Amino acid sequence: MKKILISIFVIGLLLAVGVYWYVNNKPHRSVAAEEAIEVAAPALFEKFQQDEAAANQLYLNKTLLVKGKIASQIAGPDGNTVIVLETSDSLFGINCTLDKASTSNVGDSVSVRGICTGYLSDVIIIHGIEEKIQ
Repeated sequence: MKKILISIFVIGLLLAVGVYWYVNNKPHRSVAAEEAIEVAAPALFEKFQQDEAAANQLYLNKTLLVKGKIASQIAGPDGNTVIVLETSDSLFGINCTLDKASTSNVGDSVSVRGICTGYLSDVIIIHGIEEKIQ
């Protein structure tokens, strides 16, 4: 009986380690290599504000190239930057978390390529790559 319990424990432990390794070693999405859906920041925000379910069908977990003007930016603790793109609403916008520090300033027009994760008063974009518009 003791051998059976030890065997079950060892098998369970190996299974847990295997699942942990699999989850933590999955390849990450390459936002730069994926084809992106181009959209202007105000239009994207309006679509989510008017009909979130329909906007989720179009944009959720997809790579977007969002064009807009920087309303605000905050430097993150990990060397990344969070920028908010202007929309028709003065309180909310497109919240973009960039993987690297931003090279732009408030008021600059930029394109941000990233993954849309949904709408929580702001439209959320993660793994952003910033491109300046000339």
